[in-house]
Amino acid sequence: MVGNFIADSVKGRRWNDYSPAVSQGILMHRAIDSFTDTHALVSESKQLLRPHYGLYSGILVDLFYDHFLAAGWHRFSALPLAAFAAKVYAVLESYLPIMPERNRIMFPYMKQENWLIRYATVNGIRLTLHQLSRRMPSRPDFTDAHEFLLRHHELLQQHFDRFFPDLQNFLHNRWPSAA
Repeated sequence: MVGNFIADSVKGRRWNDYSPAVSQGILMHRAIDSFTDTHALVSESKQLLRPHYGLYSGILVDLFYDHFLAAGWHRFSALPLAAFAAKVYAVLESYLPIMPERNRIMFPYMKQENWLIRYATVNGIRLTLHQLSRRMPSRPDFTDAHEFLLRHHELLQQHFDRFFPDLQNFLHNRWPSAA
């Protein structure tokens, strides 16, 4: 869990600087990113967004898929989303001292704003997109992206619903204990 959370901040082979469990999480996150980036359904979703959001389409698809996962959490886990989020926040908080600075700075906002729960609603996605666009140096205009999600919700949901089992199978085959 911790490795997955910090993976984007750990460059190159720096994953070797962490415990075996955290290193595995970093490598798992990288494998998930690679699998996702090359999946045909994810590419279809990106193509749908590309005329409106260009190079930011991938970021938006990731966030929209996070929304579908959170909104449909009960389909994937017996543990309620609120309980899962509380567990994640507790685990991450206990590992703050070993995290890269970027993650140590971000985590309090993630916990306070309850990002894992917030993603379950379109309004939560709207708030996240607003904050994300303010943090990015290029200041992309995501002001209407939540409306795009609403207009294309059914199609994007279908893409996610077909993609996610493929991701689960990939993880089960590569990391049987993690699936």
